[in-house]
Amino acid sequence: MKPKWEGPFLYEPPNGDLKKDWFVWLNYQHPITGKMERAGRYNVGFNQYKTKAERRQHGKALIIVLDELLKDGWTPYEEYSVFTAQRNTSLVGLIDDYLEHCKSSVPDSLSDNTYQKYQQQLNLFKDWVLSSGYGNVDIGDVKKALVTSFMEHHRAKRGWSGKTYNDYLNNITTFFNYYHNNYDDLVDKVPTRSLSRKKVHHPGNKAWNDWQFKRLKEMMLDNGDRLLYTFCSFIYYAALRNEAEAIYLRAGDFNFRTKTLVIDSGTAKNRTTEYIPLYPDFLDLLYELGIDKMPPEYYIFGKPRDIRNLSATEFRIGAPYPLGQDYFAGKFRPYKVAMGIPPTEHGIYRYKHTRAQHLGEDGEDLYKIMKLLRHRDLATTMIYMRGLGVDTQNTDYKKGRNFND
Repeated sequence: MKPKWEGPFLYEPPNGDLKKDWFVWLNYQHPITGKMERAGRYNVGFNQYKTKAERRQHGKALIIVLDELLKDGWTPYEEYSVFTAQRNTSLVGLIDDYLEHCKSSVPDSLSDNTYQKYQQQLNLFKDWVLSSGYGNVDIGDVKKALVTSFMEHHRAKRGWSGKTYNDYLNNITTFFNYYHNNYDDLVDKVPTRSLSRKKVHHPGNKAWNDWQFKRLKEMMLDNGDRLLYTFCSFIYYAALRNEAEAIYLRAGDFNFRTKTLVIDSGTAKNRTTEYIPLYPDFLDLLYELGIDKMPPEYYIFGKPRDIRNLSATEFRIGAPYPLGQDYFAGKFRPYKVAMGIPPTEHGIYRYKHTRAQHLGEDGEDLYKIMKLLRHRDLATTMIYMRGLGVDTQNTDYKKGRNFND
């Protein structure tokens, strides 16, 4: 018997023009004339993607969904479009819809940095779903085992810490909660709600000693890891959190007139907009890197194209797209091993503690250290500095009697 349809096919504009419409189409036998004719044009979700590779991958996902529907007896001439219903309930399609919703919420109720994190993490989840053969799974059919498989696969592959693991799990849960709370009959029970979080190791505040501090700089420069070296210097000078703050820094976050760095409330640990003073050495570095002349929307540590598997040779200072959240942590891992630091302890983050220790040892005013660290009060800073072994009161211990006298 002659098949009733031809396709589905992906239409890609000449030269892959991203400004023109991309869509999936098919020919289908008309129910009255019996002739084969163009019967569908499906462009849902394409505009979210800004590269040819990503649009092609999205097109393949739509083709999978359409092909399954056609085999199940669906026709594009039905009065009610089953494809629309399927697309609006499929896990892959709803990830795209959710990210579109999040993007429209910037900056009113969601910071751009938070959106970028959602986009990176949920697209990684979506890519795994597609590559694992679950492209047509309905969101209501997702079980705990599917999410657990994704989480454990990437935990092993990328060496996720407990904190990173929990961050991904929390944001995937937020995605499911959105459809559970706002739409009827899509998600009866959030599959990730009862999944166990990983234990987060709290190693305490530790700084690099003088030998480690010097040796690490030498090793990074000798190995040609100049971008990593610069990233570590930003953590050091501004006392930043590397995975939550430094990776999302933009040129516009630096105010060279007031000599401050602005940390947006959506990124800051205390969820309020915070201002970090720029010390002279850090200002010199910023001018040397040309941060003051960059477009304000450019990420300090970025890439020129929004492609997940882009070669690291294209990563640079000043670019329109951010690097992956854990990119520098992975790059620094061999240096932790070289320094004999256990995997459960901080690596790059130690530069923040080292900065505080150096300022304390050099006699910097405690109030200024408090402002740099963004502590709420001096008492918190004093406790923090004591934990680093810094005498904040410049006490000279001379009194007492010799045990042998």
